[in-house]
Amino acid sequence: DLDAVRATKATTILEDRVKKLRERMAAQLEAKAKAPLAQISKLLAELKEPAQLMPAAGSILNIAAQVHEQIPTSKKVTDSLLRALVDLAKKILQFHAAWATEPARATAVKEIATKLDELAQKLVVVMGSTWDPTMLPQVERLALEGARQRLKDSIKGAETEIANRKCAKAFEYLVA
Repeated sequence: DLDAVRATKATTILEDRVKKLRERMAAQLEAKAKAPLAQISKLLAELKEPAQLMPAAGSILNIAAQVHEQIPTSKKVTDSLLRALVDLAKKILQFHAAWATEPARATAVKEIATKLDELAQKLVVVMGSTWDPTMLPQVERLALEGARQRLKDSIKGAETEIANRKCAKAFEYLVA
């Protein structure tokens, strides 16, 4: 009986020691992520104009991916990264008027949305959650709406020019 009591105390002491070491390691990892997370926050705060979207989004996604690669199991760091991705997704949708009607910009935003979704899928695994709704279908829907609007505007402009008997100008609308 004496050995059983001693083993239990020793086990408790060892478990407490391991727990403290894990907490210390987690704190060190979180400290390591502090500067990159601050950089992401700064980039998001400075992202106020649509023209800044592509460079900022690329930087945010790269930094977030690097942090997750270095610290793949910390729930606290992962939560911060997910919150940043949600904020970035909101900004992308907020600026849709600037990119949805321009095919090249819409394609670039689709690429960003794909990267964002891929990274978010990795992060939610750590949290035991899901990334829903994904960003890409939302971006594709907005791009399709933008293309429809651009087509309507082109047809309307061409009709106006035809009514004014300016067929060359009407043709330019249709080619664009």
